[in-house]
Amino acid sequence: MMLMFCEWKATDKCGNVSTLQIIVKVVDNSAPEFTSKPADMTVDLCKGQVIPTMPTLTATDDCSDVSSVKSSETKEGSGCNYTLVRKWVATDSCGNAATHTQHITVIGAQPSITNVSVQQPQCGPNGSITIAATTCGNGSLKYSINGGQSYQNSNVFQGLGSGSYQVVVASGDGSCTAAYSAAVVLNTTNGDIVSDKDITIDQTNCGGSTDYCLPIDNANATSYSITVNGVAITSYTACANYEEKAYFYSTIPGGGNAGTYKIESWKVGSATLTGQFTSTVGLVSLMNTLDPGGNWRLESSTSTILGGSKTVTYGAMEVSQVGIVGKVILNPNAVQTSKGLTMKLGTGLNKIVIVDKLYGCRDTVNVTVKAKAKPGNCPDIISVRTAILVAKVCGSGAEFCTELPYSSISNYLIVDNGAIYTGAKTSCSKGTSLNLSEGTHKLIITDNTTCCSDSVTVKVVCIKTDVIKGSTKVGHTGTMINDVSECQGK
Repeated sequence: MMLMFCEWKATDKCGNVSTLQIIVKVVDNSAPEFTSKPADMTVDLCKGQVIPTMPTLTATDDCSDVSSVKSSETKEGSGCNYTLVRKWVATDSCGNAATHTQHITVIGAQPSITNVSVQQPQCGPNGSITIAATTCGNGSLKYSINGGQSYQNSNVFQGLGSGSYQVVVASGDGSCTAAYSAAVVLNTTNGDIVSDKDITIDQTNCGGSTDYCLPIDNANATSYSITVNGVAITSYTACANYEEKAYFYSTIPGGGNAGTYKIESWKVGSATLTGQFTSTVGLVSLMNTLDPGGNWRLESSTSTILGGSKTVTYGAMEVSQVGIVGKVILNPNAVQTSKGLTMKLGTGLNKIVIVDKLYGCRDTVNVTVKAKAKPGNCPDIISVRTAILVAKVCGSGAEFCTELPYSSISNYLIVDNGAIYTGAKTSCSKGTSLNLSEGTHKLIITDNTTCCSDSVTVKVVCIKTDVIKGSTKVGHTGTMINDVSECQGK
């Protein structure tokens, strides 16, 4: 409201004055006008549509200034489908107000849970739940195993113990949810570290130990304490090696754990596969969903994903990060992986006890090594029983030429004075020559094919002659004897 004061004065010739005064009240009853008014609309998230951000509106007034434009947004309804009510109020300096209301009907992206797989815990909290779910459009998902009280972006929950878990999947904004039809129950068990408990194998080395490949991943060997017949095993060699494919993911922006990523293409056999993930754990889960026979697993210490089927040809994987230009290419690399530990076992029953150091799981494997049966009459392996050899040069030993065939010398176990012979084996006129040091050697030679054994005692001597300079004895030297065959005999 505005007041105007008007005054008129009239004066005659005699100086008389007459005055007229009026007061004019100006009243503004017109509200401001918005310069633009957003219309009501429907947003279908399943069609990839997005809810627009709330705009800032302006207004004008013919009579006075617009002092303010205020906005608000409320949500009507709950669940996957709802309505957003947006309201703007423009007020002029006279207090006149204009209101505009917009209704946005939102059709939500309803998630669908397609599968829930579990890994039961063994001896402690090492179980897992993996959730497979889909949604329409480009919507992201988040996952819960406590009925929706809390969520995570990854669809894999690890480090779980016994309990009942309520699986819920929600859209990225939390408006749409889907609950799994039943509770997921995990029960901690003692678990089998090794599935086969009683094994019988044939002796492979007559009179010696036999190798047994214990099916425990060599990479996890330090996680277990292992004894054989009560004796602790502290060193291992790998066995059961096979080829796997390795994808090194360190080149993915953020290490694969900094947003939403997309596999643009992944060649698996004749197929080209695609999918989205939000973490490296999610990437492994996606790879196992796309390639169920690959048995892919995460090796975070080396930024590697290992696995793959032997019968499938794998190609490059192209990965991009949503909202960031560019992509990285992960190429498959062939690597050798071992799935076992070599145990050296004697003949008879061998009790192998395996204990998980972290959780205390205990497993026992009984391995019986069946001794080879030797024939009733074993032929001579070596024709002599004793031999005397003379070193050509003192301190260098002598060569003992045996009838052992050089081409198959690996079939023979040679024990020298109670210890396995580790010296040189070279070809000679009879077969294989053994280099023996000075002294007496009791050799026991076993044919690993038949388990027949033979023995021979060999003495290596050094004959020394005096060295005379003038009439003075100044030392001695070894004497070379070229033919010592007469020294050998039964």
